[in-house]
Amino acid sequence: MDAGDAMESGQLRAPLLPESHGPKTEDDSLQVPLLKDKKRSGSKAHAIVLGFECLESTAFNGISTNLVVYLETVLHGSNLASASNVTTWYGTSYLTPIFGAIVADTFLGNYNTILISLAVYLVITSSG
Repeated sequence: MDAGDAMESGQLRAPLLPESHGPKTEDDSLQVPLLKDKKRSGSKAHAIVLGFECLESTAFNGISTNLVVYLETVLHGSNLASASNVTTWYGTSYLTPIFGAIVADTFLGNYNTILISLAVYLVITSSG
């Protein structure tokens, strides 16, 4: 009878957890390395992206709250119209990326969508 037959019949059991090959101490407890001994390598891109997202969110919300005051005082709009315009701006800001993703995934592809949206942006900003 080999080990495979013995295991199928239930006579030989495999260990529940694989044997650890890591560093062990005399009392067989797990050893935790210190953080100062660990070399940190890799990209810092995730921290940069997170930082820029926090700044972008702060700027977006700061502009939206000040935009109502600007529309009321400088452009002499009513409170209702100013709040309605800011709400429309919020909705457009949140729905435009979803619309762009649908167009990119369905029709044009990522690269062509970015090029076309950049061209539209440049034409609109240069004409205004």
